[in-house]
Amino acid sequence: MTIDQPDVSSGASHRSGALLLTKAQLLQRAFNDLPGAEGPGCARTAYPGLEAGTFRSTLIVMPTGQRSPPRTSDIEHVIVVLEGAFSFMVDDVEYRIEQLDQLFVPVGAVWSYQNAALAQSSFLAIVGP
Repeated sequence: MTIDQPDVSSGASHRSGALLLTKAQLLQRAFNDLPGAEGPGCARTAYPGLEAGTFRSTLIVMPTGQRSPPRTSDIEHVIVVLEGAFSFMVDDVEYRIEQLDQLFVPVGAVWSYQNAALAQSSFLAIVGP
């Protein structure tokens, strides 16, 4: 999937190289075709964030009771929980992470996650390269 970078012509300085992605711009970029999302109980929405030379960010929002299917990581992930809680399985080890907790998932790890809260949960995934 190719993600278009936001139009930053009104606000960000091109001389500095800074990019700004506002909440409104982020929320317009939603997609639901994540790996395994077609399976029962695997609903989640991704909001692609900014891309830099060696990393990119994606906001993941997951309703109560949902999970991701297991998969092998082909890139490094840093996960930062923004709201709620998640249970991550990484190479058969369970990690419960809550608001502002961080988890690193290395290349080659088999991993999955599920919403561990009684409400919607979200995390920011910073991935690369």
